[in-house]
Amino acid sequence: MISCSEFPNNWIKEILNMKNYEPIPEHLIIRQFEDFLYSSEIPPIKPIDIVLDKKVRYQTEGDKGSETSAVYCVHSDGYPAGYILSFRHSLVINWKFDIEALKQEKEYDALYKRVKTEEYRKQAEQIRLNNEQRDKQERINAAAKAKRIYNNASELTGNHAYLQRKQVRKHEGVKVLDGNLLIPLRNIKGE
Repeated sequence: MISCSEFPNNWIKEILNMKNYEPIPEHLIIRQFEDFLYSSEIPPIKPIDIVLDKKVRYQTEGDKGSETSAVYCVHSDGYPAGYILSFRHSLVINWKFDIEALKQEKEYDALYKRVKTEEYRKQAEQIRLNNEQRDKQERINAAAKAKRIYNNASELTGNHAYLQRKQVRKHEGVKVLDGNLLIPLRNIKGE
């Protein structure tokens, strides 16, 4: 997670300069997402607390011991949205906040009307773009960190207990650092 001090200064200025921008209350976002999560194809196997604006791993059907093969993320700024995914089931399900639910809550009638304005839409879109830029930067930083760690590791000589236990032969490029295997992964672009 990036601290506020790592966000570009212009992003903070944009948020502070937004007029009439009132975020959707967190408890409403959490309630809607929780209903979505527990009724999805990838529900947690035990109750979990919903955390906003952070990727959170959780256990789902088929996980054993401390395995957590599912993850969710809910962005609470702008028009709240997020996703759940299961690595085990190769499944991703997107979610977005139902704005119409605000209309049903009398105390949020003014917010509902504001959310429907063009100004609010523009502000929410700017926040979405800022979040995308932040996420892109997080991925770039994570890739650079992984590359530094990999470059400082030693080539695996001989065999490793994990590979023996899994009955997998050593492949080219596998390294070891502090007893941990490091296996290089690349995206479709070869990065």
